[in-house]
Amino acid sequence: MKGHERAGAVLSIAFAACALVACSHGLQKSEPSARVYNYDQAPPSQALHARGGITPEVNFVKMSDGIALRVAKFAPPTGMTPRATLLAVSGTGGTVEDLQGLATLLAQQGILVFGADLRGQGLSGRTDPDPQKINVDPRVHPADMACVIKKLVAPQQAGPLVILGHSMGGAAVVYGLASGTLVPDAAILLAPALGMPGVPLQGTGANVANTMTSLISTWLGINTYLPGQDLLQRPFRDPTPQNLLSRNIPALRERLDNMQREPRLRSYGVTWGWFSDNLRMMQALARLSARSISMPTLLVEPNDERVVDSAQSRRTCATTFTQCTRKTVDGRHGLTAELPTTVKTLAGYIRSFIDSLQPPFAPGAPASLRQAGREGPGGQRGPG
Repeated sequence: MKGHERAGAVLSIAFAACALVACSHGLQKSEPSARVYNYDQAPPSQALHARGGITPEVNFVKMSDGIALRVAKFAPPTGMTPRATLLAVSGTGGTVEDLQGLATLLAQQGILVFGADLRGQGLSGRTDPDPQKINVDPRVHPADMACVIKKLVAPQQAGPLVILGHSMGGAAVVYGLASGTLVPDAAILLAPALGMPGVPLQGTGANVANTMTSLISTWLGINTYLPGQDLLQRPFRDPTPQNLLSRNIPALRERLDNMQREPRLRSYGVTWGWFSDNLRMMQALARLSARSISMPTLLVEPNDERVVDSAQSRRTCATTFTQCTRKTVDGRHGLTAELPTTVKTLAGYIRSFIDSLQPPFAPGAPASLRQAGREGPGGQRGPG
């Protein structure tokens, strides 16, 4: 039995065991609170400050359900005409602070960058008061991004509109493209979470995983933490080489310090409801028909990936995008917070990719707005 098959078998057994424990305790399903918890009236994050001559401008964009998403604008230096507009979102537990190094380099090169905290993360709004929980169905993120484009990005757009997603943000971007919720001029995927090692996405194993996660999230409660949360927190609490999400130890320590000073930024606890919904999204993406998205796309992967299934990402991109360019950089999964040399290389790839885009571009109102008018969480579930 191969390594990934053994991992899948162990995972299925673990799901079954947890389901039996949940049922034996007779726990009832817990529903998320209908109350909205926003940070738009709270003090700004002290972790987000001027770097390299680029001062981020923070906005809060309201979704139709009242959730306010934090969006930071990184504009090119005064007097420099933007060559393109980029909306960037990070992965699970990620925040605008994680994107700042890359966004600053791109802004210095004439790219207007907007970095957004996904709902339930960073200083964007949530429906659960616990800032350490990620309890959001990731399939709502594309409609949120479309709303940010409509209300904030499009009125300031210059050149082509490009959407960038890292890790879970990358999966949400692909989901939005496949569903038609997002239709930018181009897309950039950084280590997208289109599959997880040992987690079956098709066939009998996928059906078993779906059934088990549904049972567990129903009986334990969708807002209950998965076991093993220590594994998620360890890279920030103990950033030693074996625990690194990136090789940039000073950056990891800075993020740890930020989270200790500002507990609002500590949104990295994965719940059963999030995992169940995320699994369904990845399985839907794995079922995409060949050559379904005709759009210039850049896929960037680290050469030392330890979090997502890179092979699944390559398969999905190869069969889904007709114009996919693939690049590899020296680093681990946390690409946007990697060593300065890696981030500089990454920025160079992005700049070259953007410069290769051919007009015409929709001036001031990108093609995405034809469908992006469906603002708010939307519930536009797309494929699957």
